[in-house]
Amino acid sequence: SIATVGALSFWYYFFAIIMEAYFIPNLVLAVINDEFVKASEEADQKERDRLALEQRVKQQAELKRLAVGPGAEAAAGSEETEEEEMDPVHAHNPEYRMTPEELAAWRATT
Repeated sequence: SIATVGALSFWYYFFAIIMEAYFIPNLVLAVINDEFVKASEEADQKERDRLALEQRVKQQAELKRLAVGPGAEAAAGSEETEEEEMDPVHAHNPEYRMTPEELAAWRATT
């Protein structure tokens, strides 16, 4: 009976060590990985939604421009307008490069 208790004790500790050394860390890593995958999928979805919104705003602006017609551009003035040189201090700022419509849509998403 001491041998039986010793054998049971050995197997109990053997499996406890296996659990602590292998299964529990792997379970923790699996949970962490699952959370990371969920977070990255959510971030990817937000980025896709933002890009789709930007594309929709650009298309609407283009449709408005086309709806006005080419005659309106000619009536407004036929002189060519030069694009302003972008200020390098603000070049990284998306608000600096957007039209008012794009800016409103961008602010709605952030």
